[in-house]
Amino acid sequence: MRTGVATPQAPVFPRYGLGLESIGLSCGEMWGATGSIPGYETLSFADATGERRMTLSVNVQRNDPGAVRMLLGAIDALNRYFCGEPYRLPAGAEAAQLRRP
Repeated sequence: MRTGVATPQAPVFPRYGLGLESIGLSCGEMWGATGSIPGYETLSFADATGERRMTLSVNVQRNDPGAVRMLLGAIDALNRYFCGEPYRLPAGAEAAQLRRP
């Protein structure tokens, strides 16, 4: 499930496997899933051992102009939890590229 194909159009989420996707954090790649329904976006990821897990649900509409800022805040929270430091976008990535395949 962690053998994923590259998703270069979404550098924050660099690979997609069989039902799992990765998120590129400053301390490495974490695997989990994201999902949304109108009004909510959920991110749920774990470290390689599965001992550390974090799930966030953000009350946001994907077409809301403030959605990117809110989702970056959620990714920052994941990065601070897993890596102990603030999140920085990958080199060459723009905030608008948060969209997943």
